[in-house]
Amino acid sequence: MIAPTNIDDNSNEQTFRFALVVAESNLLRNSIVEALRSRHWFVHGILRAEQALNILAYIPYRLIVVDSELPGIRGVEFMRTLNNSRDWQAIQLVVITNSQSLDFAPEVAECGAILVRKTNWKHDLFSLLSITMKYQAKSYIDRNQF
Repeated sequence: MIAPTNIDDNSNEQTFRFALVVAESNLLRNSIVEALRSRHWFVHGILRAEQALNILAYIPYRLIVVDSELPGIRGVEFMRTLNNSRDWQAIQLVVITNSQSLDFAPEVAECGAILVRKTNWKHDLFSLLSITMKYQAKSYIDRNQF
């Protein structure tokens, strides 16, 4: 079941929240997918960034969570591809890393993505989503007030 989310409690309009999780690790990918589903997101989980590029044109994702240590196209390279495309710039991007070094944090920021550590992914991801969703709801309300 896809759970709609009200943008505004006084509005009859609804939007669906689609997320994509790209991670090679079954444990990490399935954990993120289940956590998002428990919060009423419609979520797809896939293994490789190349697979994501094939489906992005068909599904209006609002969130993409990517493991930085992907095989093939690296997570940061994938984020750069998304950020350079006008069609995909509005998607909230999150890169999850296991690295203790934050050497590639500037690269992630240049791509418009947020960097979170695997050890704290759940807290960081849902804190980010809480802030983002409140901002988007306020923006929607501001645009549609008469």
